[in-house]
Amino acid sequence: MNDWKAELDTFFRQREQQDQQQQLNGAQPSREETAIEEFMVEVATAAFQEFGAALQEHGRRIRLRLGDSHMRIITEFAGTEEFDYTLWAGMNGLSAESRTGGRHTPDRFQNAKGNSNIADTTKDDVVKHLVDRYIALTSRVSV
Repeated sequence: MNDWKAELDTFFRQREQQDQQQQLNGAQPSREETAIEEFMVEVATAAFQEFGAALQEHGRRIRLRLGDSHMRIITEFAGTEEFDYTLWAGMNGLSAESRTGGRHTPDRFQNAKGNSNIADTTKDDVVKHLVDRYIALTSRVSV
């Protein structure tokens, strides 16, 4: 007898019942979660795509990754990763991190208004931030 399989089947039946109950109860995402999702789709994604397209014009290979609360870009040139940057959106605003040589380095995001609030941040703010960081981080490793 496959007890583990029966246990797994029971788990999923219970989970489906819980999901159905939550839907009946009208479980809705919070306003903050909705604002973050909208920002990621409407502002961050557009900014990263625009920035990535500009880098591709200069021979870079681009990979973009969208998560629930983050957007990541990885660029490669001549077979070598040169830039790995993630923008994080949270209820307290935006933050960022770069990755170099397996190390994660926190970064501070600041928009044109001098803060990191999602509501105050435009696509152009994000693109400008990416350009500034790209130039700063890739200048260090250039020969």
